[in-house]
Amino acid sequence: MDLTRGTLRILLPLSFVIAMILLSQGVIQSYRIGFAAPGLDGHAMTTALAPVASQEAIKELGTTVAACSPQTRRIRSRTRRR
Repeated sequence: MDLTRGTLRILLPLSFVIAMILLSQGVIQSYRIGFAAPGLDGHAMTTALAPVASQEAIKELGTTVAACSPQTRRIRSRTRRR
């Protein structure tokens, strides 16, 4: 119950805000497969697109929360003593 509540009330809105910041900085957020563009040699090439901004925001939040958790701090302090 607490995990669901924390995810829906904290992590989901925070990831939405971070995705909006990434979008304002020019990170791609598209559900199209790709687009055709002429290459340097004149032949057509397809450039892939993906929903990068939203996925990157969730990934960054996940690694940041995991790195700042009390359990991680305890593990790091144990390994430094040795």
